[in-house]
Amino acid sequence: MQLWQPNQQLQDGKFTIQKVLGGGGYGVTYLATSKDTNDIVAIKTLNPINQSQSSPRHC
Repeated sequence: MQLWQPNQQLQDGKFTIQKVLGGGGYGVTYLATSKDTNDIVAIKTLNPINQSQSSPRHC
């Protein structure tokens, strides 16, 4: 699974990754900052295996 790196910008600079908060079987959670509001946000991603399932399990 490809991980985003600290200081990497997403969505044309709207968010900047600060660090990985954690990860597991379903994906990775990142700490990021919002350029527009300067808020600290969490961004959760699904790993590629779960993204390709036709009906993912909801927790």
